[in-house]
Amino acid sequence: MSQRNEAYRRDETITLPAGTSDRFYVFVSVDFEAAVFENANESNNVARHDSSIDVMPVQHADLVVSDIAVPLPVNAGSATTIAWTVRNTGPGITNRGDWVDLVYLSTDAAGNAPVDGTETRYQHFGQVAPEGDYVRTAELWIPDGLEGEHYVIVHAAESDGPFEFIFGDNNATASAAFPITLLPAPDLIVQSVVAPTTATEGGLIDVQWTVENDGEGDARTAALGGGWTDRVY
Repeated sequence: MSQRNEAYRRDETITLPAGTSDRFYVFVSVDFEAAVFENANESNNVARHDSSIDVMPVQHADLVVSDIAVPLPVNAGSATTIAWTVRNTGPGITNRGDWVDLVYLSTDAAGNAPVDGTETRYQHFGQVAPEGDYVRTAELWIPDGLEGEHYVIVHAAESDGPFEFIFGDNNATASAAFPITLLPAPDLIVQSVVAPTTATEGGLIDVQWTVENDGEGDARTAALGGGWTDRVY
């Protein structure tokens, strides 16, 4: 029983369930089962502690990307060397030492308009202490046919990343906008085909052809060595 103008205090130690991890608030609801008749004065029966409580298995990291460098000029149909920095702004060391950074081109700074064929993943090895960082340099292929303003998006720890508690939504950052230049295009033409006028069934024939680049730009490919395939039929 509680008399008028009388208060009582209760102290309890609460055991949290195993695997609990999130930001919580503590609420107290007095007379939860409505055993006391209060004549419709129950609206003030619930109070919340002012501060939140962060529950986590270890001190969390918080990876943030900065200093994305894209040297100009950037030409379509070529590779460009970019660099970025990833800093751990959280209070704890990363609880694992390997993850993947995702890099891609986008036509908007939010990264919601990725350019097909530009997604590249780079493996990182090594734990990062609080306020520590690492700098990564890599080549990014710029597809043919692109031109105009673009952004490089870097998403740190895009897969299999360290524990960041509730701070994993700030891992992606965009570079400053930069122009992509569309270089003059090649124009491959088969100028001549030489073949015999007669042949023997099941035998071999010699075929010769000549290809000329009649365009204003060099013919090049993204493949190693820059080669391509001609088809004869």
